[in-house]
Amino acid sequence: MTRLPLAATLAAILLAIVLLSGCGGGGGTPTDGGTPQVDTGTISGRVVRADSPTSGISGASVVVRSATGTTLAETTTNASGAFVVREMPVGNQTVVVDTVGEALYGTQTISGVPVQKDITTSLIVTVLRVNAPAPSVLDLTPEEVTVDLNGSAAFTASVRTSSGALEVTPTFYVTGGVGVVSYDAATKKVIFNATREGTGKLRAVCGTVEAESTITVVEAGSPEVSSFLVAPTSLPATGGEVSITVAVTDGDGIKSVQAEIFRPDTSSYKITLPLVTGTQETYRATTALPANDNEYGTDGKQAPQTYRVQYIVTDWANQVATTPANGFVTVTVAGLEAPPSPE
Repeated sequence: MTRLPLAATLAAILLAIVLLSGCGGGGGTPTDGGTPQVDTGTISGRVVRADSPTSGISGASVVVRSATGTTLAETTTNASGAFVVREMPVGNQTVVVDTVGEALYGTQTISGVPVQKDITTSLIVTVLRVNAPAPSVLDLTPEEVTVDLNGSAAFTASVRTSSGALEVTPTFYVTGGVGVVSYDAATKKVIFNATREGTGKLRAVCGTVEAESTITVVEAGSPEVSSFLVAPTSLPATGGEVSITVAVTDGDGIKSVQAEIFRPDTSSYKITLPLVTGTQETYRATTALPANDNEYGTDGKQAPQTYRVQYIVTDWANQVATTPANGFVTVTVAGLEAPPSPE
């Protein structure tokens, strides 16, 4: 057997080590020698006054920190109070806002802000006045909603202190990457808009108190009517009022609920059913049906008149649910047995 010189043997061993180190032994280190890729997302939002949520705070300091306290990004809000920080590592981060230059307003810390890969997490960051009493209770309603994809839902928050209600709007953000939030000044509600199917939370923060609601975003569908009631279904010959009630839910929210009443001559008219105060899915209205005006027959009797009633429900995606053919409700206006006696 031929023996290699010692120097050649050592060189061969070193070459083998170098080759092995470049063939799958790098533990995830890129073969091009670059920095390992990190999944990132974006945080965007607007900093506003808690007691005037349509008023943005410009020049506010926004710092994003990791769960361990490492500063990941720093920025300031623009003239309308808006900010955006990109390429934030995936995970739950902390956003600290300081209203620099605003003597009347303080700071707000929001922990657990979710960053997901290639998704933008939106925030409405509200900052309390420095002399505001400390919030002790935060309620958020509804506690649970199901929303159709591309649909929306409205939420109401109430804040209380040890001495009573505090007229402020909390900070809001959404987990789960299922949608974004905005503030509706006209209704004083926070509006959630669904952008992706799945389950998430709408979280509210005010000072150190928090609340959350569960949001489930599903594939868009038509409104679901659970009950349809018309009462009474029999009226005297003089006619009278009937009450029409529809119970309906929909993930897009209900745009309109109508009842269509078909007269005996098959012509029809529609009425709008408003939402019953204190409910979330019950709509009701009344309509008056006139006295029976049929001619008397040769037998001296007046034939009854029949009305048919159906519902028409439209959601904000303009999908419509109507009464099935066999679901119409019939209302009968009785006829008189004989002509009234002359006076």
